[in-house]
Amino acid sequence: MSALYQEVRVLEKEIGDYNRRSLGLEDLKTACDRMGLLLLLEPFPGQGLYFRRLGVPVLTVNRRLEPATGAFFGFWGVFLHRLRPGVTCVFRELAEFNDPVQLQAGLLASVALVPTDRLLEPMPARMGAGPVAALFSRLINRRIKILIQGDRYQPLEQAL
Repeated sequence: MSALYQEVRVLEKEIGDYNRRSLGLEDLKTACDRMGLLLLLEPFPGQGLYFRRLGVPVLTVNRRLEPATGAFFGFWGVFLHRLRPGVTCVFRELAEFNDPVQLQAGLLASVALVPTDRLLEPMPARMGAGPVAALFSRLINRRIKILIQGDRYQPLEQAL
């Protein structure tokens, strides 16, 4: 079993419904409390920021984002804190990273919002073509990359 899948199994035990249902902002708040992260939901340019201030890990998420998008960037910060505590990171978009830890944190955040069972279900018709549907489409693409790449952290285009 790859290290990424092992990490998913550990997170399933530590975070109540991780990989069982789509997690939201309330779940993010709970996860931050458990991990000792100060979570700030504030309006600012960009999606989020993870940093340390006077030794305290701080995760900020732009409160103007759609709730699912905010949850994604928040969980990305939570998992970055877990994998590489104390490293400052600015979340600007759903971009590919060359850094394996950044990519792994993003993939784990994708699992938080699109659990494995959800991949097998058709997308709800009520989602339409708005920003949440676009986010879920990109997250599903990330999940497919997990299945194809395993522990290799490179853009899918380079893997083919």
